Amino acid sequence: MKKVIAFTLVAVMALAMLVSCGGSKNDILGKWKGEEAGVEAVYEFKNDGTVEITAMGFTMTGTYKVEGDTLTMGIEMMGVNDESTAKFKIEGDALTIYEDGGDETITMTRVKE
Repeated sequence: MKKVIAFTLVAVMALAMLVSCGGSKNDILGKWKGEEAGVEAVYEFKNDGTVEITAMGFTMTGTYKVEGDTLTMGIEMMGVNDESTAKFKIEGDALTIYEDGGDETITMTRVKE
């Protein structure tokens, strides 16, 4: 019986570590506010796989995909589709996106409505 309890505890801890490394599509849903290159922006990740980014009074629409701790976003601007992939982590109400192999980060805060 002790072995079953120990195995269950280890499995639960391993699962918790995997989840805390990134997030899931459900974790990222909603609005996030942050600053990038001195410009305040709001990202809204929707359940249908679309994202709206609003900054300086303009809104761009694109798509996103979450796979483990990797976030891929595709935004179309002036007929050109720009797709980027980065690692990310969600801790509480903070979303951190690691760009350029982790050299640059963007930290956003969940907008509670």
